[in-house]
Amino acid sequence: MPLGEKMYKKEIQSFIIWYIPAIIGAHFISIALFFSESGSVSFGYRVDFVLSSLGYFVCGIWLFINSPRHNLNKWLWGIFGLGVHLFAVVLYFIYVAFNKSLKEGTAQSAAP
Repeated sequence: MPLGEKMYKKEIQSFIIWYIPAIIGAHFISIALFFSESGSVSFGYRVDFVLSSLGYFVCGIWLFINSPRHNLNKWLWGIFGLGVHLFAVVLYFIYVAFNKSLKEGTAQSAAP
């Protein structure tokens, strides 16, 4: 396995480690709020709204932290992740893979 594939595999695993627990935790808390009979109804709706946005926050923060590894603008990718969620993460990996293939193609064509 080439070094680049290992790097992408680690980044994908890193994202999964961030994303899956956040989403599972949000769903469990939402279900618990749905079935709870005590507590404020308005508080439950507020918490449920925040938890439904948790995936967007995780994607935005993860892209903000990881995009500088590939010399990308962390603010742009972080805001993009906040806005479009998983689509931003998929585009991030496509963009990074495409740039890597361009650099390899340029390096091979420049070699005698």
